[in-house]
Formats: sequence, C-alpha cells, structure tokens
Amino acid sequence: MKTHVEFLGLPGAGKTTLARELCRYARSLGCKAFEAEEALYVALRRRSRWYDLRRPLAYCSYARGKRWLHAVYARPRFSCEALDRFLDDHGGLVRTLGAILRRPEQFQDSVLLVTWLVRLFSGYELAAEMLKQDEALVLDEGFCSRALSMFGYCAGAADPDKVRAYIAAVPAPDAVICVDAPAQSRAARLAARGRLPARLKNADAARRAQLERNFEACLAAAAHELAVRGIAVLHVKNDGPLEDCCRELNARAAELFTASGARIP
Repeated sequence: MKTHVEFLGLPGAGKTTLARELCRYARSLGCKAFEAEEALYVALRRRSRWYDLRRPLAYCSYARGKRWLHAVYARPRFSCEALDRFLDDHGGLVRTLGAILRRPEQFQDSVLLVTWLVRLFSGYELAAEMLKQDEALVLDEGFCSRALSMFGYCAGAADPDKVRAYIAAVPAPDAVICVDAPAQSRAARLAARGRLPARLKNADAARRAQLERNFEACLAAAAHELAVRGIAVLHVKNDGPLEDCCRELNARAAELFTASGARIP
C-alpha cells in the first residue's frame, strides 16, 4: 500500500533533517520512500519524459533541484491539471479554506500562503497518482505543518477551532511524526542555517513571543484533531545529539508502521 507520512513541529525543530533520515532508514531496509521534492521529481519523470528531468536525482544538487522545480511551475500544465484533480477530490478542504481565509487581513502574507497551498495540492496529487503501491511519501512541510504557517502567523492569537477545522478537512496521512524540541535548540538550528524565515526575522521580541504562543496552540489543536480522526501520532524528542534522535525516530517508526500495516518496517 502507498504510505503518506508527515512531520509536524515548530520552526527549527528538525523536521527536514528527520524526514531525510526516515527516508534513508527506509531505503536501508529495502523500502522506497521519497521526500516531497523527490516524489514530485519522480512523478514528473514518470508522467512527462521531460528532457530536463532525465538527470538522476542522486546527481542533482540542491541548487539545480530548485531550478527544475521552478521550471515546473513556470510551465504550469502538469501542476494545473493535477490541481484540478485535487480540487475535484477534496472539495471539503477548499470550502474550509475559503471560510477560513475570507478575511485575509487576519493573515500575514496571504498571497504567499495561497501560493504555498496551491503548490502543495498539485504536488501531492501528482505524487499520489504516480508513486507505486510499495512506495512512501514523506512530507516535512505537508498539510498538517501548513497549519502553523496559516494560523501561527495570523494577526492576534491563533484560533484552535480554525486549526481543527482545517486538519479535519485535509487528506488523511497514515501517520504524523511530531518533533518536539526546546526553544533554545530551535533557535540555535535556525541561526545555524544562516537565514531565518522572513516572518520571524522581521519580528520584534514581543511579536516573537506571540508567535511562539500561536505555534504552541496550533500544534496542540492539530494533534488533538489528528487523534480524533484516528491518525497515528508519534512524538519524537529532538533535544540532544542528532544521532540519538534519529535512533529514536527509526525505532518508533518501525513500531508504528508495523502496527499500522504500512510497508515501511
């Protein structure tokens, strides 16, 4: 069966790093797992035979990967067709988002947010269609994590009811891995990147404190709604050496996927 796994956590928690580790671990066991951009790359190659997508992903640098990704959205035929199919299949999510975003003044960078969501919808649809039954899709910034982008940065306090309504409408993942990390560790990781998200970089101390409260409220509301839907939620602590966190992730993921009947051991 196809497997859809998402990571959920605050900025700097280590979602991307752990998503890569989970894919590496799955492959070491002979299972095929792809991160979001890898899955889109594979799906487009299988669907389109584009000459500029024939270069194997293993030899594709991050910068080159970003170039091909921008090329995909510069030629929107594939993404638009996939978006049409996604919207047809997930009308409830569209109506929910329409009700939530009806007052764009409540949300910072609403145009950017809608762009992110449209790309997530079309990319997810392409990956879901083209991945094989024994392959897994691992999203470090998937539907659940977008709740933080949408509600965490809103003007004023985050509304847990809106978060729960959104999570109730998104495509159900097989499992969600919540990455828990203390504020000091997250700040250090963000600083180590050499660049902060613009919406954090431009915030003063008071605004950052408000954002932290909003993020925590979003996480709690999202985890609650996921549990209500019967979706497996796995918590992993990333507050020490990365090797220890990866070891815990792999052990817990093995237990989780075995219990859920997914193909990753």
